[in-house]
Amino acid sequence: MSVLFLAHTTSDGTLPRLALEGLGTALAVSEHLQSPLSVGLVGEGVQQAAERIGGCGAVAFFGVEGPSVAAGRHAPDAAAAE
Repeated sequence: MSVLFLAHTTSDGTLPRLALEGLGTALAVSEHLQSPLSVGLVGEGVQQAAERIGGCGAVAFFGVEGPSVAAGRHAPDAAAAE
């Protein structure tokens, strides 16, 4: 079993405060379950966002970037997670 954290980046390649709080919760769950954590980022600037949280302890990072997922809309976020 593993824990997957998904978040949408902002237009400048950062993660909103709420996403960072969610990452903290995902880390706590990962530690509690003694399961590896993977991070999925969607939006613009996923590389920058991944670099900023690169030391969080995740074993893998996945990213989806491009015009179709740049704006935070429910349907593209859900499609990226599939």
